[in-house]
Amino acid sequence: MLTPFDLEIFVALADSGSLTAAAKVCGLTRATIARRLEALEERLGTQLVNRTTRELGLTEAGNIFLDGCRDTLTRLRQAEAAVHQLGGTPRGLLRIACPIIRIAQIVAPLVTSYARAYPEVDVQVHLSSEPINPLADGFDIAVQMGLEKHAALIARCLIREPYLLVASPAYLAARGVPATVEDLADHDCIVSVRANGVHEPWPLRAGGEFSVRKPRLLANAASLVRIGALDGMGIALIARSLIFADLAAGTLVPLLEREVGSVVPVSLVYAEGSKLSPKIRSFVDFAASWVDRLAPAMSAETEIVHDVVETTWQPANLEE
Repeated sequence: MLTPFDLEIFVALADSGSLTAAAKVCGLTRATIARRLEALEERLGTQLVNRTTRELGLTEAGNIFLDGCRDTLTRLRQAEAAVHQLGGTPRGLLRIACPIIRIAQIVAPLVTSYARAYPEVDVQVHLSSEPINPLADGFDIAVQMGLEKHAALIARCLIREPYLLVASPAYLAARGVPATVEDLADHDCIVSVRANGVHEPWPLRAGGEFSVRKPRLLANAASLVRIGALDGMGIALIARSLIFADLAAGTLVPLLEREVGSVVPVSLVYAEGSKLSPKIRSFVDFAASWVDRLAPAMSAETEIVHDVVETTWQPANLEE
């Protein structure tokens, strides 16, 4: 198998014109240079150097091979330089996938603030209501609700998002207030749905879940679920941060707070091997610091996570 050093030896031999001079350039003995040349010619099945004079000259095949050697070595050096350069300043295209939630409050300000802080990084954002796996979907980082259940991914939790069951006063006045989880079966309900048509169940604080059999409205965007609840179409499970102003204004009322709901971690997820990439590392650190600075303003809406370490997924980490 040819190695870059074989190519460097041949280039040194061609440039110097003798075995002795090439040996000095490469730091080898003359005999070693001769053996490497013979092995190279045997591998290629052709003579590369004429040995009829005291100074070596290249054959036609040797000149063709020399051009290839120079081109290959140039490309290798350029690749090496690019990798060394990559190891320093964050630069290049950073592809981020985000859920369609709190775009104006968090996602957009975070991304634009990062882009201003790192002008050599080009940011591409993809909004999706579905979970994104960076390994399979070609993204550098995914912002996800919960922790990705994949051993090859790293998850760093930024905030914990409480989810509440709510309805409008008008709906409750017309249909009554449910007193138990069982009462929900007699109410109109608004349910989030995944792209594959799977309805999102409502988690129970004591464990287990409640599944709505016949939703009044199905939507794959949290903003539409919120609007449906505000318009009195039924009961919905919504992130507290999304309806914080509605709760304060009384346009939405919390229901069954001790029975239904959960706290979901919002995490940055990315491939375990990519943690050495400066652009990914810079965004992870920037996002953690940026969210931490928002803590005073967000404390009533979400639970800010402090001093969270990165972990590969384990079942016990779902609430970290």
